[in-house]
Amino acid sequence: MDIELSFSAFPWPVFGSPTSVADIKQTDVEEFILHRLRIPRSDADYSTRRRQAVKDALLRWHPDKFLSGRVLTRVVEEDREMVKEAAQVVGRILVGLVGK
Repeated sequence: MDIELSFSAFPWPVFGSPTSVADIKQTDVEEFILHRLRIPRSDADYSTRRRQAVKDALLRWHPDKFLSGRVLTRVVEEDREMVKEAAQVVGRILVGLVGK
């Protein structure tokens, strides 16, 4: 039996547990994806590792994964639209990080 996730139990790429789409902010996603323990600022390959971390996150959070139902089917019915909207927000934030 598959476990269904609620919006607040969903593994969003932020520290903490957002309870609404508005709780997912660009600074929070950026801090999570590019955390200094994941990519030390002193790393000689920081730029390369930063780009790779953003690319990996984009693949993980690509809207097609959500729209195809692979992810949404695991979310409780009443939270699906909110999860879909939040995933789109995360995707836009990550696309913005590519150019930084």
